[in-house]
Amino acid sequence: MPTNISGTTGIDKVQDGTVVSADIATLDASKLTGSIAAARIANNTIDSAHIASGAVDDAHLATGITASKLTGALPAISAANLTAIPAANITGTLPAISGANLTGITADDNTPSFGVVLSGHQSISTGTETKITWDTEEWDSDGAFASNKFTVPSGKAGKYHFSGVVIMRNIDDNELASLRVHVNGSDSASGLNHYRFNYMGTGSNTFTNCPISVDIALDVGDYVELYIYHNEGSSQNVDSGYSRWSGYKLAGV
Repeated sequence: MPTNISGTTGIDKVQDGTVVSADIATLDASKLTGSIAAARIANNTIDSAHIASGAVDDAHLATGITASKLTGALPAISAANLTAIPAANITGTLPAISGANLTGITADDNTPSFGVVLSGHQSISTGTETKITWDTEEWDSDGAFASNKFTVPSGKAGKYHFSGVVIMRNIDDNELASLRVHVNGSDSASGLNHYRFNYMGTGSNTFTNCPISVDIALDVGDYVELYIYHNEGSSQNVDSGYSRWSGYKLAGV
């Protein structure tokens, strides 16, 4: 075999056998045509230093590259390029996903929400609609409850659910106890008393249970309060031991 192949010597001048780098001084690339059989390439003799950048593309990659040959950092993968991956091609344990990498997902977790109670009985004059003074917060997720009312904070418009119960003491048979939800100062909607819940006494000096459950569409800045009315004839107490009120934003609507 020749010990040196000059730049103008063609492939046809190389005898059968193994050619190593020491046998080649200068080889004109224009003289290299066709393909080199894998049997002519010694194992582990081609590394990244001998491959020009961008010279290997999809058309030159056969299938079956072993995972052990894929080392180093992989380039970023765009989700736009991940479509229709068969389930059979997803194997092994998936890595943990950091919440910091999840974008475009809107959380909707029933907030704002609040719950309030009374620290003591509240006296209610007869024949007078009186606002209930909820002076103890059990929770207030967004700081939206203040001055005995809930106000929809910025970015939180939507449908809200309000529920609760108020116990009026000493309401007699056929006397009225009326629990009223005020929205922006009124318990009416479209001219009707949609948010007025009336209960009649059923005996002498009974504890009258006045529950509420209502869904209301609210805009930013709208505020909601609870009022109580009775016609017992003298001032009577709202019982603090059983009375409470809560509300929250409905998710998904």
